[in-house]
Amino acid sequence: PWSSICCEDSAPNTPTSAPASATPVAQPSLSGCPSECAVPNCVWLGTDGPEWDPSWSRDDDGTPTNNGFCTNYCKVYDSESQKALCGDGAWHQSGTDCTGCQDIALNPTLPPIERGPSSGLCQATESLSGHALWGKGTFECNGGPNPTSPSVCTVYQAFNGDKTVNSGRTCEDFCTNFGLKCLNGFDDSEDGCLYGGPGIGCNSVLGCCSEGGPTPDHVCVCGENIYPITASPTSSSTVFPSASPTKFSTAPPSNFPTSSP
Repeated sequence: PWSSICCEDSAPNTPTSAPASATPVAQPSLSGCPSECAVPNCVWLGTDGPEWDPSWSRDDDGTPTNNGFCTNYCKVYDSESQKALCGDGAWHQSGTDCTGCQDIALNPTLPPIERGPSSGLCQATESLSGHALWGKGTFECNGGPNPTSPSVCTVYQAFNGDKTVNSGRTCEDFCTNFGLKCLNGFDDSEDGCLYGGPGIGCNSVLGCCSEGGPTPDHVCVCGENIYPITASPTSSSTVFPSASPTKFSTAPPSNFPTSSP
């Protein structure tokens, strides 16, 4: 997906449609936040670029997305794929103004009536299936070796590098962000749910054929977290705690047992 034309000016581009393998979802009306400003169209891939492309120019002014939304500017770097980079440099500022996306980036959960279809564990995980980019930046996978079920949520996700959802660029980070446990990760094919093989594990940043550079997406297999983190260790405070410590220590134990219980 990379190109040596990263930081050259080009004619304005229109956003691409969702991958063919995604379930069509009516996107919510995000007032002031252009669709070009969200993953998978606009991403942050670090500063160094992939090692397999020696002509890549550093993107030192790039900035990570937040909950899938760029809140600075998005500039198309590859006119063929329409892929864009999020950032705040002069080159980025010649692209789409995404500063109106700050509100949705801070609170991306939609009300139930506005959410797209989902099933199984994905549906039960409202922070995931209720996300404003459900059906676009991430969507449910119902085929392959690990399809979504009541105990598994398998998704294509393009949040790798996002500072909130997946800063570590791994399926471990992605699943954990939504309160789930990572079971496996896969390199995706054709930016969708076409995946297979043994997988790349939960902590692999890259995958087959991507060694040496970042990738913005994975297929992640998440399961139920059997050890959920509670909000507090106890349900209530101690009943009638003493106002001050006792003046005297406990009397020393007797040398002989009592004659009766």
